[in-house]
Amino acid sequence: SEEAAALGVAEYDIFFSKAESLSAETLQDEISSFSSSNGIGVCFRCIRDGKFGYASGERLEEGELRGLVSKAYDNARYVESDDEAEIFRGSEKYETVEDVSLPEISTAELKKIALDIQKATYAADNAVTDGTQSGVGVVRSSRYMYNSYGLELHSSKSAYQYLAAAVVNRDGESEEDYDYRYATNFDGAEQMARDVVKQALSKIGAGSVSSGTYNVVFSGKMMATLLGTFS
Repeated sequence: SEEAAALGVAEYDIFFSKAESLSAETLQDEISSFSSSNGIGVCFRCIRDGKFGYASGERLEEGELRGLVSKAYDNARYVESDDEAEIFRGSEKYETVEDVSLPEISTAELKKIALDIQKATYAADNAVTDGTQSGVGVVRSSRYMYNSYGLELHSSKSAYQYLAAAVVNRDGESEEDYDYRYATNFDGAEQMARDVVKQALSKIGAGSVSSGTYNVVFSGKMMATLLGTFS
């Protein structure tokens, strides 16, 4: 706000996001990869002579943050759009959604869960073969928004995620299936792995049909994927 005032910027908003993730993946009976990442993003938007100026960065150093203000202010000079720029002042009321606080999980625990899912997948049927994979992770993210009218908003979310991808081979025919979930615990992970194997096996022996018009039933997972395309 000090830097904005110095430049004579009266209308602006600021977006800040932070994300952390920890994940492990398996192949055959071993951990194939492990990753940890942290990322932040800061965006500053302002109005100059009726036009928006915008600048973003990924560092929280004071000099970098002050620089975003001058960059956005300068960028507004090159905007050719005739659309009227307006900073939304905010709604009268916002619902509060409490984030579920998830227990911290160690690297060793995360790797063990990934291997347990892999073991459950292989144990589900002797048709399960190489190429089968599992993965688990923890994701946490936070978002903040401020503007020159005094609006301050914050939201955060965290979740465990797990994946099972089964490859099966029976009588020389191979099929595969997968599923993944976001949840607040890993209790359903091994059952999901067994279900994935069943789904893969159900494709064995499937035939083809001639072109035409047919009634079609979508599985819940496929319907969610279809709707996700539009969301």
